[in-house]
Amino acid sequence: MGLSDRAVMRLEDRLRYEPEHNLVFANFEGLGIHTKVELDALSHFLDAWFAAVGHKVNVIINYDNFSLSAHLADAYYAMVRRNTGRYFLSSTRYSTNAFFRRQLGAGLAGVTDPDRIYRTFEQARDGL
Repeated sequence: MGLSDRAVMRLEDRLRYEPEHNLVFANFEGLGIHTKVELDALSHFLDAWFAAVGHKVNVIINYDNFSLSAHLADAYYAMVRRNTGRYFLSSTRYSTNAFFRRQLGAGLAGVTDPDRIYRTFEQARDGL
């Protein structure tokens, strides 16, 4: 059973691009990364998806109910740093979970300002 099989949504359905705004919505709500295989699958999918867009984009990421096993945190944040440099003009993230926002801010130190991790979609959109 792979990442796409267990997730509530298929990876293909988690990203939406609005070319008129050069904006990608990434919906990681309910996504769980618990094995290296799942992390690798997500990394390869994102690389292919963003490369196919063909240019850097603005990104808003929903992290509500996202779960990441602690032993994969460093590798996950390294992937986020790589994708941010390669594919993003700007990015904001949001989660209603204050504890997760703090963890995410610490994990993304140097990539994003912790103040750019918001509580709601509206705040994240306005923060771009």
